[in-house]
Amino acid sequence: QQVIFGGHHDTVQEFTYIYKHQKLYSTRIIIGIASQIVVFVLTAIWMIYQAITGDMIFYAIALQVVAIILLIPVENLFFFLGENNVPGAGDNLIATTMVMELAKIFGKMKKAGKYPIHNTRLIFMSVDAEEQALRGSRAYCKQHKTELQSIPTYVVMADSIYNVNSLQATTSNINGTIKDSEKVAEDLKTVGADLGYNVAL
Repeated sequence: QQVIFGGHHDTVQEFTYIYKHQKLYSTRIIIGIASQIVVFVLTAIWMIYQAITGDMIFYAIALQVVAIILLIPVENLFFFLGENNVPGAGDNLIATTMVMELAKIFGKMKKAGKYPIHNTRLIFMSVDAEEQALRGSRAYCKQHKTELQSIPTYVVMADSIYNVNSLQATTSNINGTIKDSEKVAEDLKTVGADLGYNVAL
């Protein structure tokens, strides 16, 4: 088996949706995008039907009303990104530093003949372009696809650790569309408790 410890070293502009009601993040994004799609579909229907019949007065008025209503969630998308970049040390050079320190610790153990882990490969990485659709991680997965599919692999990625008193192990990505390992999250919570830290799920 192998365990990958990592993080990313690029930064991004502030996500304003994260500041308040973080649990509604994915809902707000989905509603905004869905609203755009609905307006597009209704407009397409209106244009086609009007071209065929030449009479769409009532439907046109109804469409305008619906479009105005749907502009409310769409408008929010224009304020998705803030004007400032996030503090780069917290998001996410802290993770790169953690990975480097872990590599040093295990490296010293190995050189001293006191390596505590057997039959497990440890991989330490810091990827780029995380904020640009995970391009760094995708490139690694593409290059090591056969290896990742043939060897049981556990991935622990650190991100945005600003305060030791607000540690959290995730069970899904921020959009709620990709599930993370609940077992790994529980293990992180247990290890944290053993070291005196509270890790929320």
